Amino acid sequence: MRLSQAWIVTMKDFGIFRRKRYILYSLIAGPLALSVLLPASILLSTSPGEIPAATLSSLLGGEFTIFIMLAGLLPSVIGAYSFIGEKVEKSLEPLLATPTTDSELLLGKSLAAFLPSIAATYVGAVLFMAIVDASTSGQVGHLIFPNLNALLILFPAAPLACVMSVEFSIIIDRKSTRLNSSHLVIS
Repeated sequence: MRLSQAWIVTMKDFGIFRRKRYILYSLIAGPLALSVLLPASILLSTSPGEIPAATLSSLLGGEFTIFIMLAGLLPSVIGAYSFIGEKVEKSLEPLLATPTTDSELLLGKSLAAFLPSIAATYVGAVLFMAIVDASTSGQVGHLIFPNLNALLILFPAAPLACVMSVEFSIIIDRKSTRLNSSHLVIS
């Protein structure tokens, strides 16, 4: 397998994603909404000192697990375009005519869904942690984030959820296409 060929497929998909507004909006709106609205809804619904510091820390730490779900949901938006979108736009046949193997094509499509999804998840998580720490440092007396729970969510759990979602999307896309011995063939 030539990684350069897989990277070419990835870069081609990145160019397409920049033109698809719904993909860009989902990569921006989802993490932004979770990062700002979730802590705001908790912090604004209570008055300072109403929730004990330990409970507030635990509550916001528990809410941080939503980023595992975000890492699993974002690739499904991109993955939905993977082969189905190319089939609809009639760009799959020219792609299959290139000298890429099935594994290079699948790796390139997987990277194209994984990289922006995990990047958006990390940006949203960092924004969430910054907002929570800025809002609660006076009340709690210390910074809630980053903590061990956040690190476990951001590094093993979120990427694994993202990879599983990418691969699940590819499996679903393969229901409408099937692998031939040389390339993907439209059913």
